[in-house]
Amino acid sequence: MNKYKLPALLLATLCLSGCMQDGSNSVSTRSPVPPLKRKAVQTKQHPVSQNKLEQEYDKAYKEYTEAYNEYVRLLRESGPQTRVTLDALLDYQKKYNFYIKLKEQLGK
Repeated sequence: MNKYKLPALLLATLCLSGCMQDGSNSVSTRSPVPPLKRKAVQTKQHPVSQNKLEQEYDKAYKEYTEAYNEYVRLLRESGPQTRVTLDALLDYQKKYNFYIKLKEQLGK
């Protein structure tokens, strides 16, 4: 038992003295980290002619109303919780959202 006391005492002394040392006198070998640089990302916006936008708007309106009518028809025939009706609802919502985006671009 005595042969373990001396190494344990030395280990405890080294650990305690190492923990008590002030770290301010240690030399830092790391170089400072440079600040991150942010780059502004610019997207190129191609001007779309007003006429082309109007055509897309009219087409989107027609598609969204057709999708809505199809959804209502399936809702009446199949009920609200069938796969076909839910797919029609999803299609209608996508087309409606696209229509609204075009409407906002035109300022209507």
